[in-house]
Amino acid sequence: FGLGQLLAAPQPLGSSTRSSNPHGFHSLSRFSDDTPTTVLPKAVDLEEADRETTNLLVFLLMQFLSRSDQAYPAEDKQSSKTQELVLRHLFLLLGYNSNEKYFQISPYSLRQSSIFNAFIANLPQFLDQNHIMGASVAEQTFL
Repeated sequence: FGLGQLLAAPQPLGSSTRSSNPHGFHSLSRFSDDTPTTVLPKAVDLEEADRETTNLLVFLLMQFLSRSDQAYPAEDKQSSKTQELVLRHLFLLLGYNSNEKYFQISPYSLRQSSIFNAFIANLPQFLDQNHIMGASVAEQTFL
């Protein structure tokens, strides 16, 4: 849905992100040893370390998703996988487990999260301007 151009190529299966990643950058590839229960505390720690950056990233992603000319459900398999992966990472940052369909953090922690506040602040614009993607996100989170 257009965002795939911005993502780096996935790492090979055999490589470890911890040993080959001296700068602390995290891969968005599917091949990771991390599970939602181990990633969520890292996301909360990241948020405390750099609230403004994570807030801006979620804001920019929501602004991008609100543009119906650029963000639309992908039809080809590779783009669809990339789109699904980006949305899964967004939900993970929000503390939402899309496989089990529940939030893994307390309501208080969720309300205090700058990521959640950026998501909620941009949600009306996103739902108003891009009905197709809005329905896709609403289906996974609101039902």
